Amino acid sequence: MIKKIPFIFILLIILSNCGYNPIYSSKKINFNIIEITNYGDKIVGKTIERKISRFTQNDSVDKNYNINLYSNINKNTTSKDKKGNPSTFDIKLSVKVIVINSSNEKREKIFNEGTSYKNNDNKFELKQYEESLVKNFSNKISDDIIKYLQNISNL
Repeated sequence: MIKKIPFIFILLIILSNCGYNPIYSSKKINFNIIEITNYGDKIVGKTIERKISRFTQNDSVDKNYNINLYSNINKNTTSKDKKGNPSTFDIKLSVKVIVINSSNEKREKIFNEGTSYKNNDNKFELKQYEESLVKNFSNKISDDIIKYLQNISNL
């Protein structure tokens, strides 16, 4: 017990000085999103819009962007069993982002996420799993979009 006390004390000192900083702190954000328009899959568009809409109230910066989102989900059967029933699927989410700045200059970038997964006999669970994959992909792509906007605003 006595030997554990110095170890815990040293561990607390190390962890208290880890230098945590939020990724999207307001100090680093130097752009403002005026409008976000969604085309394609509504669920993906709303998920991304909800995540990046927190950058719409920054009126103190001079870099203003309009964003168009074109989202597409592709689900394909990659293999079948002996009876012809699907055994594995491949799902891909693709989001094309068009950023238009205040001087009408356009920048385009395509963000892709995807994975393969096995079929499930319970179709409800399979549908729930697919929806969770799409939601996770949407969150990952929205983080990538924010990083992309920070990158182009620093140019």
